[in-house]
Amino acid sequence: MSHNEMRSISKEKILKSWWNINGEWLSDPEGMEILLGQDIATPLGLATGSTLALERNGIVMDLEVKGIIESTGGEEDGYIIMPLLVSQKLLDKEGKVSSIEIRALCNDCPVSEMSRQIEEILPNVLIMMHRQQPRRSLLLRHG
Repeated sequence: MSHNEMRSISKEKILKSWWNINGEWLSDPEGMEILLGQDIATPLGLATGSTLALERNGIVMDLEVKGIIESTGGEEDGYIIMPLLVSQKLLDKEGKVSSIEIRALCNDCPVSEMSRQIEEILPNVLIMMHRQQPRRSLLLRHG
């Protein structure tokens, strides 16, 4: 595990400070662990410590539920969050990403300018601005 991978996991708590997690945040960038949104966990009867088996194209992974994101009324209620390396392996997309989230840790950060600069570097990436007070963020999706 690289220093940057560990740092990105620990920063997630800061970037998603409004999330209340029942259980723990993900801690291992290569771990077979997940966070679930409330809208996924409840209907499936999953709780912290449960195992969720995910399968795609013959690749099966048993993932431990480390935490449940309490309902926010937002998109995260339907999230399944896992370490990047694990999701890349499950989806057979090693070395590739489909979205990038950038969150500015200040109220007056130039999010529009950041968006413009990213569009210049990554012209095929769809950029959507999200606002979560007191922070602003960009969600980048690559088709």
